[in-house]
Amino acid sequence: MNRLAWFVGLWFLTNGCDGTVRDREPGTVDGGQARLDAARYDTNVDGRVLLDADVIDAGLDSGGPDQGRTVSAENLCDGLDDDSDGFVDEGATNACGGCGGLPPGGCQLWSINLTQTADKNLNTGRLVGLAARIVGVSFVEVPNGTCRLTRLTLTESADENLGVISVINQDQTLVLRPNFDPNSERVFYAPDDEMAVTIEFEADSDIQVNATGGQRIPAFEDEVTMPHAIQLESDESLDAIADFMTNTEMEPPTIRWQRRDTSDSRLRLYVGGSKVVFRRVAFYQAIEHLVLDAAVVDDGELTLPQGVSGQGLEGSSLWVYLLRQMNRRLTFGPHAVLLSAGQRIETRKAGGTDLRERPPFQIVSPNPNTREVDTSQPLPIRWTELPDGPGPLQMSLSYRDTELGQQTLVECDVIDPSLGEFILPEEMAADIPTEPGQFRQVTLRWITAEQALPAPDQGRLSKAVSVFLNFTQ
Repeated sequence: MNRLAWFVGLWFLTNGCDGTVRDREPGTVDGGQARLDAARYDTNVDGRVLLDADVIDAGLDSGGPDQGRTVSAENLCDGLDDDSDGFVDEGATNACGGCGGLPPGGCQLWSINLTQTADKNLNTGRLVGLAARIVGVSFVEVPNGTCRLTRLTLTESADENLGVISVINQDQTLVLRPNFDPNSERVFYAPDDEMAVTIEFEADSDIQVNATGGQRIPAFEDEVTMPHAIQLESDESLDAIADFMTNTEMEPPTIRWQRRDTSDSRLRLYVGGSKVVFRRVAFYQAIEHLVLDAAVVDDGELTLPQGVSGQGLEGSSLWVYLLRQMNRRLTFGPHAVLLSAGQRIETRKAGGTDLRERPPFQIVSPNPNTREVDTSQPLPIRWTELPDGPGPLQMSLSYRDTELGQQTLVECDVIDPSLGEFILPEEMAADIPTEPGQFRQVTLRWITAEQALPAPDQGRLSKAVSVFLNFTQ
């Protein structure tokens, strides 16, 4: 599944293509088929993706090594699941969610996210943002692995925006204007009226969004419907999930909410937790973490399957939320705007540190003591014996070139982790900056346990340990 599969398309089906609600299948989960996207949660990529034009593959989401699914000839770039496989436009969109290949200057993906919390608060500082600016994606076969290369812009120009945005709902209007911060070289949106944070969207109401347009995306008008708020049978339901996810002995809880038969929205359950288990100053550390990211049938009840019992992470910090959301993806040639309206309820749990003398496994190359690398020759990444678990092992290498205003992310799936070695070819190592102060970090992420949810719910619980080595000089 690609980087934008969850962000661009919370389009997982909770209904069949004929519109009928599907019943959950009985039985235990199959933990052997699900795989987590490579180290997406722990890399310093700041949400942006970019790649050199000299290594692009037209940027089409055409089923690279992490896709794992067949592209149907029936799929069109139309924002619909034309082949009824639960995925929208796979193989038909580029990496931004737009249509066709990438232009020389790359593509843009913007997000307009009108999601309310339980008390109907909006975070106006995060309503509008440039989520991705991509100029290419490439896949490279290397010894003992397959890699995806991505380059990211660290800065933006003042004219990279959507123009003035007006959000209109009944008798309320929220006006957001683009502002340019010359220090960070980023564009951010702020409301005209400081009281705009009090705007509330009622359920089933249509929200009109107008934009005057910018450098790459023209003026547009569209609307999205605010779904109903999630009404839980018990106010302690999310706390029960949080307790279960930090306990290895509890039985899986059942949560119930008011069912909305006519809703076309998707219900997302997300649980994310982590704790630091090793730290040597700031540049060498390890964390244990778990993620449950699922799109569930909005039928009013969910019991986590028995297969996830005993998979909690004791002592971790935790964020749990349920989200009912409506999404529209607007395409403008190679560019796209993701327009969302949603209702979210959440709970959080403190924790997050359980320091030990040694990490669960070690990175031995680059050497954590010297943190020196020779970029004039192939770069070996080596590690010690891994803890028990099904894998896979994923390697991420991230580095920045502040003079060019770019960040590069190399994400690799290791074919045989038991070899204890993964070698980046000389031509890839040569791109790593050697100047003092340029950020460089390698991350090894090992999946220690994983369970998939039974159909028709889609998602998986994944536990992992990640070891980070920052070898910035």
